[in-house]
Amino acid sequence: MTDATGNVQASWEFFNPDGYIGHNYRDEVLPEDKFIIEHMISRIAELCDPRTARRILNVGHGANFYPDMVMQQLLWDDGVLELMEIGWLNLAEMCRVIAAGLAGDKGIWKKFEDAMRATSPDCGEPLMRAWRHSKIVQESVYKLPADTYDHGAMFFCAESITGDRKEYERSVDAFLNSVKPGGFVAMAFMRGSEGYATAGRLYPAVPIECPDVEGQFSPKVRCLE
Repeated sequence: MTDATGNVQASWEFFNPDGYIGHNYRDEVLPEDKFIIEHMISRIAELCDPRTARRILNVGHGANFYPDMVMQQLLWDDGVLELMEIGWLNLAEMCRVIAAGLAGDKGIWKKFEDAMRATSPDCGEPLMRAWRHSKIVQESVYKLPADTYDHGAMFFCAESITGDRKEYERSVDAFLNSVKPGGFVAMAFMRGSEGYATAGRLYPAVPIECPDVEGQFSPKVRCLE
């Protein structure tokens, strides 16, 4: 779908989040996102102690805030939720959403919070807590420091920033290595993508399937369906 097969060839400085948000998040909570939210809540409750982490990562954050509202329940009261992104327009949108949210306007993300409350009625104000603890960082997934974060999330990032399979694998390894041993990792992938368009610009992707993910995870993490 695009000639920009490698990560560095893609024009991330022009990636426009508005079209991406409109297609994926603006109008409704899609069934697959509802499933992910419910799945994350269930696994965190099963595997993790709440409010004990001092440092949580969400890398390749883009314009998607619903992983933050779930991951924040792991964060200590003085902890930091690092939202890592490379594209300028995505960074600007992240700043705008957080500023609006802290001022009381949850915007399109309120319906995602309502979806979380349907599964976890006693969750409090997950969006507001996530925004209060957020720190926006401009950095590439390929430059993540090792053994740094207590827990981590990476959603629709590794397979959607390059058309080069080795680069895809390197980004997954960099993310997994950035989380301390025993940490909880939440990852989501787009199956079978061969590239996508946002605001008229084409971006690369690796068309992965479940065996690709399982094969790379198995030496490092315990996978949960």
